[in-house]
Amino acid sequence: MCYTVVKKMEWLKGRPMNNRKMNWKEKIGYVFDYYKWWVLGGVVLIGVLIYALHYSVQIHPDTIAGVTLVNADTITVEESDWLENYIEENNISKTDRILVDASLAIHMDGSNPASSQSYQVLSAELLSSEIDLLITDQDTFEYINSAGTMMPLTELLSQEQLEMYSEQLIYLENSATKKVEPVGISMENCSTLKEEHFFKEDEKIIVAGIPTLSEHQEEAVKLVMYLLREN
Repeated sequence: MCYTVVKKMEWLKGRPMNNRKMNWKEKIGYVFDYYKWWVLGGVVLIGVLIYALHYSVQIHPDTIAGVTLVNADTITVEESDWLENYIEENNISKTDRILVDASLAIHMDGSNPASSQSYQVLSAELLSSEIDLLITDQDTFEYINSAGTMMPLTELLSQEQLEMYSEQLIYLENSATKKVEPVGISMENCSTLKEEHFFKEDEKIIVAGIPTLSEHQEEAVKLVMYLLREN
């Protein structure tokens, strides 16, 4: 009884009782009595942080690649299941995503009044590293690469891959360095693009390239290899 009275008096004074030895049961009671609100508060705070982190990951998944198809049929690309097949085959996490944009149209003959705006959007996305894989017809690809936009494939593909697809490599001159390098690869025989008619003008050669400013070049190479395999 005396201990209880002293204990309550110490609580009122704001000082925990520490002038006597306590057994382990008393220590547990001591911690619970004096620090329970701090402990409970800490537990609640940790729970809130974990929930917020989980919610953030679900709402804002990580982008592991951005694929842009220029002059493609938007509806056909959106309805195709090639991306779902790629994600499933490569066991890509649900918290990761690959963005595909087929909304841009750039025509060299000026037949499309939206070409100028599309080119501005494309340029901005290239500069901001939003595009990791670019797929379009060869004429448009050469125009886009006129300033050395694409990364030489000799720096991205293995020697085995370069030899395997040597006849499909597209060599272009870099206007800055004057070097002629393989910066694109023909997708002419890719069944996914051809049979599903991603591009309406079937007679044109479709080329894929990886921009120099891409931040996900490794994933872009995987995507190219996957599409080339679909022959």
